[in-house]
Amino acid sequence: MTIDLHQLFVLGILTSAIHWLAGRSEIARPLWSRAPGWLDRLLRCPACTGWWLGLLAWFAGVHVWAAPFRAVEVVLNGVTAVFVTPVFEGAILWGLRETAILSDEDRSGSVDPALVESGEVTPRPPQV
Repeated sequence: MTIDLHQLFVLGILTSAIHWLAGRSEIARPLWSRAPGWLDRLLRCPACTGWWLGLLAWFAGVHVWAAPFRAVEVVLNGVTAVFVTPVFEGAILWGLRETAILSDEDRSGSVDPALVESGEVTPRPPQV
């Protein structure tokens, strides 16, 4: 069995972006903030969500593994997504933290510095 690195990269981008948009983004907050128990736990865990998104990605055509048995390939795709989703989501969080535009009040200390460091402060578009 061999791994297609291009497909692995696509799988990581796809699963982490979908998880971020569905489970953590500000624009989807009205949806994920009201999620019931098991769905809330699923949306909080990028690896757990990665499993299901990896299975769906296989059916959508993102095949990371070239396995002789289709069932094995589907499972390996899901297992691979368990590992790549948190890694790529970490890259997303790093990028959001590094590109955050802070207002003067954020810089003055009115926002908890721990929130700024953890990436909890939502990036703002530039003022025109």
